[in-house]
Amino acid sequence: DVVQLIYNGGIAVSAFAITASGSGVTGSSIVAVRPQLLFVANDGRSPFTVTEYSPPYTGAPTTTISNGVSVPVSLALDAANDLFVANTNLSGSGDVTEYAPPYAGAPEATISNGVNGPAGLAFNAGGDLFVANYNTNTVTVYASPYTGAPITTISGSLNAPDCLAFDGAGDLFVGSYNTNTVTEYAPPYTAPPTTT
Repeated sequence: DVVQLIYNGGIAVSAFAITASGSGVTGSSIVAVRPQLLFVANDGRSPFTVTEYSPPYTGAPTTTISNGVSVPVSLALDAANDLFVANTNLSGSGDVTEYAPPYAGAPEATISNGVNGPAGLAFNAGGDLFVANYNTNTVTVYASPYTGAPITTISGSLNAPDCLAFDGAGDLFVGSYNTNTVTEYAPPYTAPPTTT
């Protein structure tokens, strides 16, 4: 089963589970959710895919994305419901691919500048994309259309960052895998962390 809590402003507003076996899910899966949209990153074995499910989220996937997907480990949706996929790849530094609805075909964009082992994705309220780079102990921040150089790089106090979240005040929380810590950064994210 894949279980996901949906958060709105830091408050859990709903929770659900889908039965994943036999329905296109392989390996560990990460879920991105918006009303009527559920995506699962299938990174367990090749072929690597991202699958979309429709309510009630059981049964076969409605869409399978494979073009540009290589070991997907994190997903995020922007305000326009474009899907962003963090691909760690089997070799190299990885990238982030963007897919516009209806999510079929080639990626709309590929983000690779400053990306190295992307393990987590999140958008802040302003629409900036944050990428946790596991291999370089950084979080890179991109403004729309996201394909240029990072507008900010957050470093220090991070050790294999692999997950990102924002609270209602816009503070960024970064989970570091190797140290089992969560580090908090306040906007504009250029100062040292406020809490670890």
